[in-house]
Amino acid sequence: MSIGYSTTQELYRVKDAPFFYGALNIVYGIDGQGKSWQTAKLIGGAGSDVLKIYLDADGSNGRKFVKWCNQNDVEYVGMDHNLLGDKEWDKYSMLQKVSETIKHICKNEVSNKKQVIFVLDSLTAMGEGQEINNAEKIAPLLYSINKLCKEFGCAIILIDHATIIRDKGQFVSFKLEGSEGGKRRATASVCRFEAMDYMNPQKGGTFTVDRSRDVECFKVGSTFTVLNEVDIKEAVKWVKEKFQEDAFSDIKKSEFTKKSQHDRDKWVRKFIDDLFIITIVGRTTTYKMKIEYTLQH
Repeated sequence: MSIGYSTTQELYRVKDAPFFYGALNIVYGIDGQGKSWQTAKLIGGAGSDVLKIYLDADGSNGRKFVKWCNQNDVEYVGMDHNLLGDKEWDKYSMLQKVSETIKHICKNEVSNKKQVIFVLDSLTAMGEGQEINNAEKIAPLLYSINKLCKEFGCAIILIDHATIIRDKGQFVSFKLEGSEGGKRRATASVCRFEAMDYMNPQKGGTFTVDRSRDVECFKVGSTFTVLNEVDIKEAVKWVKEKFQEDAFSDIKKSEFTKKSQHDRDKWVRKFIDDLFIITIVGRTTTYKMKIEYTLQH
């Protein structure tokens, strides 16, 4: 089965995020590091005129997560909830439940001319026992989700898992779980999420673009940072540890402390995004600090 997009299909980028409307997107990361939470936070900035829906097929997120979605202007919908009032709902597969829910929401929003973003959690839950790491067996599932994106022009962000790479028992890095090639071919963008603080994933982290079907919108290696009430000291410490370089001796923060928390978070995000260049070749990620950086705020 051939999976992919027509070469003539025009993609539209989600505001301030590495995702496309009319396309399937993937976010992957290590379990328990906040990829679901921070994806919800990231799409929350897509605009008040955009409908943002978190479809929880996994069912592992609790009340705190629902509250988090609401705080970020994202509507949470659990797949145990029969939104359609369909009497046959319990007999549907998870893929059917998700597909029918997406169709129902999109058709209702057509008259409002609203763009819609769905975060779908997760690929494992959607597979329901299938060999989701086998490219041939996962193809029909990805193709059906892809078809919904094209039909309704919505953005679907699929949450996926990662495989940890070790060397002599030590953590080195991580990669998209299973058949990377098969999954990437079905998408317009693939992003890896890395927590700023693995012990406190709620603080945020970075989304790094592994794949982009339209490099004029954003390139492979581009980063998008999500931070939650992180102060300047924490941000600088994180970057120092990540790059093992000291390039911050001239940073002054006289006016920084006078700003609101929202403005501080926004400033720190820009500060980190502007600080480094990321290059991805195969499974190797290289981080390079920019030689000169002029602080402006």
